[in-house]
Amino acid sequence: MTYVRRDPSWETKRKDARRHELILQVLVNGGPITKEQIEQTTQYEAMYRLSAVMWWLKRHGAVIRVHKEGRKVVAYELMNIAEMTKMLDARGLVAIPIKGKTKTKAVAKSKPVVSMNELKAEATEITAPVVQPEVSEVTEITE
Repeated sequence: MTYVRRDPSWETKRKDARRHELILQVLVNGGPITKEQIEQTTQYEAMYRLSAVMWWLKRHGAVIRVHKEGRKVVAYELMNIAEMTKMLDARGLVAIPIKGKTKTKAVAKSKPVVSMNELKAEATEITAPVVQPEVSEVTEITE
């Protein structure tokens, strides 16, 4: 078991939320939350520092999954929502509803398969292209 150092600032009552608490209030909603959603919801100006905030949260007990496309970070997802909600409650903070939900791709529903006969494909004849062997002509023999 790893030791998690607790910051005494979690127990103090303060009117405004700190930078990491503001981001945590958005992540507590659950599910993958894009960087654009975080920026629109919190009006956080320093998005280039977002990775530093995530590092701070991880250091204080948050389990955060990073969603990437290639090398680019697309979204963050908080995995231990219950524990982090308790930490926010101790500070007198609540979750902030997310603004600017992105459109999700509509997935076409397929009809359920009733029998195995529906799954059988019709036999089709596949014709392979005819390949002629390469012929080389011998003109001279040397020893």
